[in-house]
Amino acid sequence: MLKKIGSCAFGALLALTAIAGLSAPALAQGQPAAPAAPAAPPPPPKPPSSRPEVAGTWVETSSEVRMQLDFAVNPEALAAFIPAGYEVVIATQGPAARCNIRVIFIDRIEVTGPDNRVLGSGLNSMVYLAVPGRDTAAGQNVQIIIGGIVSDAAEAPGPFDNYIAASDFSVTRTHSASPDGVTGEESWSFETASGEHLAFSVDYTRAPVNRGAGDNAGRFVAGQDPSKAQLFRVNQGLDIAWNATTLADRVGDYEWSGGGGAWATLFDGTEELLSIDVINPYEREIYTP
Repeated sequence: MLKKIGSCAFGALLALTAIAGLSAPALAQGQPAAPAAPAAPPPPPKPPSSRPEVAGTWVETSSEVRMQLDFAVNPEALAAFIPAGYEVVIATQGPAARCNIRVIFIDRIEVTGPDNRVLGSGLNSMVYLAVPGRDTAAGQNVQIIIGGIVSDAAEAPGPFDNYIAASDFSVTRTHSASPDGVTGEESWSFETASGEHLAFSVDYTRAPVNRGAGDNAGRFVAGQDPSKAQLFRVNQGLDIAWNATTLADRVGDYEWSGGGGAWATLFDGTEELLSIDVINPYEREIYTP
């Protein structure tokens, strides 16, 4: 015979069943309840990054697309741009063989700080001149930035104190995909009021990139004052579309012009183009030493 149980007594009974691991329905049916599922274990700790720490202060991250041209220019003319205590390093083999200067066109499509907030305009285009070099006292390989042109006047004179604001510039990049492959067309042009100008246009067939990530940050110094320096830690995809040493050749038509102003002696018509490199993507973390 069922009897009505008062609410206080029923509450006490529920408490007792909870202690015994039984539910109210199980008690009513006279059967024990299934034991409660154990709590999920906490997730394992995130493993530490395999990339070593950089001995510097992280100041920004830049996501970019690049077109890089390797040249051999008159070494005597180039020597005038190299600071004391540094020397030019020229590879003797491989795709960089004989290169003593690079013209690097850059489309910076996203620029953020360490907090992922946009820095400045957040995007800009530029071109700079980089010389493979060495700090002879430290025995350290470096990239010597001897000048550049920037689309955003707020970016001049820049971290190396030698960027010039463009008086005119244009950047056009297009890619087309079909069953026959992927092709690209690019046109870059930068001019300054003082006469410096660097321009290149090319069409090419793309190939799978060689992916590379730099665990250790490379050092970049200013040609006029190497105490002005930055460290770049880079993750990039390199497609060598044309090269004088490896004989890679997926380039159709191209046109180059450069020089004028302070760079007239470097690009006087005697420069030799050695490589056309499509670099996409190019991600760099930028640090100050």
